Amino acid sequence: MIAYIDAHKERFGIEPICEQLPIAPSTCYAAKSRPPSARAVRDDGLKPEIQRVYRDNFGVYGARADITNVATSNRSVTSRQPNTKCATGRSPAGRIQSDSQN
Repeated sequence: MIAYIDAHKERFGIEPICEQLPIAPSTCYAAKSRPPSARAVRDDGLKPEIQRVYRDNFGVYGARADITNVATSNRSVTSRQPNTKCATGRSPAGRIQSDSQN
C-alpha cells in the first residue's frame, strides 16, 4: 500500500489517498522512516540465490519447487524450526496438531 501511495502522492497528496484507503497517514510516514525488518534484509540476500535456482531449472519450476531447491542448497532459507505449527494448524510434517499439543 505504501508503494501505491508513493506512486500517486504527487498527483493526489498523501492525506487524500489515505482517506480513501484503510491506512492512517501517520502509518505511511512511519513505514518510510523505519529501517527494513530483519526478514526484508534476509529476503533481499536470498534473491540472487532464488534467481540462480530459477535460471538453472530453465524457469519451469514453480515457487514451491524453487524454494525447496534453494533450501536444500542453503539451510538458512527456511525460517521454520522443527516442531513449529504453521498457519494451517499442521506441523511441518503435515500432521494436524490439536491445541493441547502446543
